[in-house]
Amino acid sequence: MNNKNLPNSASTEQSETDLIIRLRNRDIKAFEELYGEYRKRLSHFISSMIHKPQVVEEVFNDTMMVVWQKINGFAGASKLSTWIYAIAYRKAIRVRSKIDEPIASKTNC
Repeated sequence: MNNKNLPNSASTEQSETDLIIRLRNRDIKAFEELYGEYRKRLSHFISSMIHKPQVVEEVFNDTMMVVWQKINGFAGASKLSTWIYAIAYRKAIRVRSKIDEPIASKTNC
């Protein structure tokens, strides 16, 4: 088996560290990379809690703006992805508590 193409955890950690440094230096290209990398999977995560596509989009964008604005507050005690998902989770919970979304499936009246 060829392990050359498998990600090495040390190189993955270095890549994450490099990305964080670039984000802290206000590198818009780094933010675009992060945005693209998280777009699909974070939106899916949010949509598992909120079943309104336009609201999912809003929560995703709000999450990414917090990441951009607060990256200097990221202490590195966890992986960057853990921090991002925690932000998204808190935002989704807040939004979900404000929207009127039935728990049971809708019926036609």
